[in-house]
Amino acid sequence: MNGFNFEVDKTSAVPIYSQITSWIESKVTTGEWPPNYRLPGEIELARMLEVSRGSLRKAISQLIKKNLLVQIHGRGTFVSPFVFEQSWSGNLMGVSEELLLLGIPFETEVLEQNIIPAPANIADALNLNPGEPVFYLKRLRRVEGSPLVLHENFFSGKKYHELLGEDFTKDSLMETLEKRYNISIAWASHTIAVVRANASLSDALKVPLSDPLLYNEHILFDSEENPVNLARSWYRADRYRMRTIVHRRPNETFYASLKREISPANQTQPGAETKAALDIKDLLTPNRIRTRVYAEDADDAIRIAGRLMVDSRAVEERYIESMLSMAKQLGPYIVISPGVAIPHARPEDGVLRPCLSLITLDPPVNFGNTENDPVSIVLAIAAVDDSQHIHGLRLVARLLSDDIKRAKILKAKSREDILLLLEE
Repeated sequence: MNGFNFEVDKTSAVPIYSQITSWIESKVTTGEWPPNYRLPGEIELARMLEVSRGSLRKAISQLIKKNLLVQIHGRGTFVSPFVFEQSWSGNLMGVSEELLLLGIPFETEVLEQNIIPAPANIADALNLNPGEPVFYLKRLRRVEGSPLVLHENFFSGKKYHELLGEDFTKDSLMETLEKRYNISIAWASHTIAVVRANASLSDALKVPLSDPLLYNEHILFDSEENPVNLARSWYRADRYRMRTIVHRRPNETFYASLKREISPANQTQPGAETKAALDIKDLLTPNRIRTRVYAEDADDAIRIAGRLMVDSRAVEERYIESMLSMAKQLGPYIVISPGVAIPHARPEDGVLRPCLSLITLDPPVNFGNTENDPVSIVLAIAAVDDSQHIHGLRLVARLLSDDIKRAKILKAKSREDILLLLEE
């Protein structure tokens, strides 16, 4: 192994220059080689990598075409001075605002700006009817003459039709909304994925067909929780990185963290709460509650909780086996806090309608979690989609994180006792 931790795989069908290209690209895009980093000279680098100068030159040539490297006559080969790193730590800022803040010159080209009928998925995200007019804005941002990101934005055409008259080659979209239209932007939900460049994206962003792109779909919400804008952005993966900082509260139990109210900043998708806005009394009905149950072991306890769901016709029989299978996959992690287990399975495993079932165990049963065993409360969850699953977890968290209520559940002699707790 050489000093640069790179070794050519001579048995691979991938050409040596392509292996070198990928290795150097990873050094640049991860920031290990920062902007303006000077690479060793060709002779020295070829020796360090144990490759021919021809293969190295071909790799460097490929990376120069992608604007990742630059060569300066008489000085050497350098990492391009521009790889944009956007901060996602607390502040909601647009790309143009971050570029301005960093002092990076950029150009914005408006490719399309008009009113179009709302496609069904766009209408759903913006709480509109399919076919309603939406204001559509498509822009391409360039840095140092090279494309960085392609943006698409959708707004209610009835409410924001005056955006047709704005010059978004010069003006920031976020600033225009806030200063000219008095819109108070409060938060955004983001869905991020890696996608492959199709023909139109390849042409716009000047990347090879099927090259990886970083895709970000987000929805902006105002201070009154109304969706303002759906945005779709495709970033060149070789020129863009995102950086974020998250914190974990010390010694916080799983359900204590879930108990915190779902805030706009943490909500994973608009309307998740309203889609799943069932009260715990709706989900945990009397026929799905049993107290002081004897169970031979953890599997038996899960079967008893699952049987309550099946008998109430909320799930199919197979959901019980799916919960057992999931429990084996997750192991002791389903015991989320001292004495509490939450078995569950996927919506497609036989859920007919969302529900909870609750049993208290007498005596308690070990589930294999050395820290949180033995288990006295089993609260099973069945949800028809992911948002309802999260909603169910939060309802459970709010119930079980209350020490007084949890103690009362353990002492309950009948389902009526637990139902009274739910009424409080």
